[in-house]
Formats: sequence, C-alpha cells, structure tokens
Amino acid sequence: VQYALIVLPFTLVLGFILALMLKRTSRLNVLFRTLLFTPRVSSMVAISVVWMFILNPQYGLLNSALGMLGIPPVRWINEPATALPSLAAITIWRMLGYSTVVYLGGIQNISEDVLEAATIDGANGIQAVWHITVPLVSPTTFMLLILNSIEVLKMFTTINVMTDGGPAKATQNLVVMLYEYAFRRYQLGYASTIAVLILAINLVQMALERFVNYDT
Repeated sequence: VQYALIVLPFTLVLGFILALMLKRTSRLNVLFRTLLFTPRVSSMVAISVVWMFILNPQYGLLNSALGMLGIPPVRWINEPATALPSLAAITIWRMLGYSTVVYLGGIQNISEDVLEAATIDGANGIQAVWHITVPLVSPTTFMLLILNSIEVLKMFTTINVMTDGGPAKATQNLVVMLYEYAFRRYQLGYASTIAVLILAINLVQMALERFVNYDT
C-alpha cells in the first residue's frame, strides 16, 4: 500500500502534465514520446540491473554525481528508510510513459470547439485545463488508476532482482511474500492463502474498472 501511495499520484499527475506538453504533433514531440515509452517495453530484469549500478552506494553514477556537488553518498537500496522510495522512483520512471501516452489519447479526443468556446468566454490556459480538460479525461484518469494500481500491487521482478524484499523487509510486498513462502520455505498452505488474497484484490480492481464511463 505504501508503494502504491507513492507511485500512483506521481504517474497520474506527471503523466497528465507531460501529455499536455506533448499533445502537439511534431518530430521532437514524437521523439520525446518514444523515449518516455521505451522503459515500458524494456526488460524489467535489464532495467533493474542498470538501476542497481546507478544506485550502488560505492561506485554508482548517482552517488558520483552527488559527490561532485559535495553531498555524501547515500545507501539508496541498502537502507530501510530509502529502499522503498528508491524502488518507487524507478517504477514511476518506468510507468510514466504509459500514463503519458494514454492521457495523450484522451486529450487529443477532446473537441477543439469546446476549447475554443472556453477561450472566447475569457478562460485562460490554466482555467481551460482545470475546468475542461481535467473533467473530460476523468474516465482516463480512473482507468489509469485501476490499471496502474494492479501493476504496482503485483510488482515482483524489480524487487526480487534489486532488494529481494529487504533490507529488513522494507520492500517486501504480497507477491514477494508468496514467492518466499512457496519456493523457499515450502509452506504451500500459507503461500496459497497469499495467492487467494492477491486474486481477490485483483478481482476488486478489475470490477471497479467496469464503472469507467468512456463516453463522458
């Protein structure tokens, strides 16, 4: 739940802002869209290995950059206080392109007549976005909230490769617990209980998606 509460707001808000910035069709915007979406279709294992190198407390690129600024090194994924936010930041980076592209489709489907009418009535850019764009893409927002929450709550590969649920179980979620109890402790009854709980959560999330009104 903590993982989801960090990831979901950022993926939705930043995705919406980036979609507004990239809604105009140009070669540069197409390039930015491609770069944003690339992590989504990349191997999660490869991404995790690269980020392990970047966040390494001794020779990682991030700590090297901080050292040039006089900031002491941080044990990003090796300390309980910073491990979960670090993994959440990686997940935000990976999921942001998907949210941006989906929002972009919703924004481009808004009739230009509505926006022109708002401009004629004296609405500035911020008012048009807040009172017109945001309400009209609310079905897209709800859909992304459900789909992204499903992906976040079943996150396994990144956690398994980078932290294995540690340190001190700071990054352990239900799926990692399921793997541990099933394939390390061989407590299959306990693992089955966790699996049923995960299934129940996913069914609730999928049921909520039926309330999305795509015609709004």
